[in-house]
Formats: sequence, structure tokens, C-alpha cells
Amino acid sequence: MTTVTADRLWVADASLLGAAFFEEAETAPARSFLAREARLIAPTLLLLEIASIAAKKVCKDQTSAEVGARAVSETPRLVTLIDLSAPLALEAFRLAQAHRYSIYDAAYLALAMERQVPLVTLDAKLVAHAQANGHALHMRLLSALGDG
Repeated sequence: MTTVTADRLWVADASLLGAAFFEEAETAPARSFLAREARLIAPTLLLLEIASIAAKKVCKDQTSAEVGARAVSETPRLVTLIDLSAPLALEAFRLAQAHRYSIYDAAYLALAMERQVPLVTLDAKLVAHAQANGHALHMRLLSALGDG
């Protein structure tokens, strides 16, 4: 089990931020993690993924447009967004092609691997896929983290 510490750098994915912004089963643990973790990074595509989640939830009347807009505008305050460089995009492509990750998941994983930090997610299938493909070192399921 990984202990959460305030000085550790993490890559945060859209499942984590989406749960924190919108009422979901994992909202409480996602908000707790964000409240105690000041050092979060993600590829810039996180902003589009949060916008997509927000738009879908607004269209399905699961949240208001104001809440959706706030989620999009607050994302860069909570997470340092990292531009996808050509080498990082190429590594994401290689991961996606070789291990059948979505290109989006591969972008988060490539950033985690480049920075030698863990990616924290709510996606249990992604974590299992990463473990099966030798990438467990860079992947953490939020529910498996200690409260440290």
C-alpha cells in the first residue's frame, strides 16, 4: 500500500477529477485526496476530458451548467497541466500501440513514466491492465492508497 504524503508528486487522471467535481460513488475519497495533495500534474488533455465529462453530465441533467463550468475553470488551479511534447506524444503512441491502452490513458501513463511518479486513478480496469503489462510501478488505484 502506498502512503499518501503532501510532498509527493502525482499524475492525476480525469476519473479522479471527475469524481471530485461531480457527485459519484467515489466523490468523498477523491475530494479527500485532492485536499491533501498539493502536487498534482496531468497532460493538458485533462482539461478537455473534464470539459467532456461536464458537458455530458449537463446534457443528462445530472449537474448544472454552472457546476460544469466551475469544474473546467477549477481544473488548472488544482492540477499543473503539462503540454504534450512530441516525445511524450510519441511515447503515448508506443504504449497505446504495444499494450492496447487508449491513447488518453497512455498519455497519462507516459507522463507518469517520464516523471517517475505514480498515476492515481479510479479506473480499476486500467490499473489491472497496467499490472498485466508491467506498468504497475506507475499506477495507483485511489481506493488502494493509505490515508497517510
